[in-house]
Amino acid sequence: MAERDKNDIRKRLEELRKDNNRKNNRQDDGNKSPFSGFLFFVFVVLLFVFTAIFHRDIQTYFQNKKEISYTEFVNKTQKGDFTEINEKDDKLIALVKEDGKEILYFTKK
Repeated sequence: MAERDKNDIRKRLEELRKDNNRKNNRQDDGNKSPFSGFLFFVFVVLLFVFTAIFHRDIQTYFQNKKEISYTEFVNKTQKGDFTEINEKDDKLIALVKEDGKEILYFTKK
């Protein structure tokens, strides 16, 4: 009977050691830095590519804009207020410097 108790105790100790090892392995995984590894590298590359592609659109997003009527746009063009006019989608766009600031005038065609 004493032999059987010793075997039961040994089995129980082995189970406890296995459980303890599993818990230690989980803790090791939790200590990894989120800024290391392949996913962080991919994130940085994608951020760089996104910024490079949409750089022009991001700049114009934060620029002062004024929407004016088509006739007013034509009148300003004839006066010579606009030196360069761009066409994008269904809009006419002109960039003008007024009071040291760049202002984007646009109108629908």
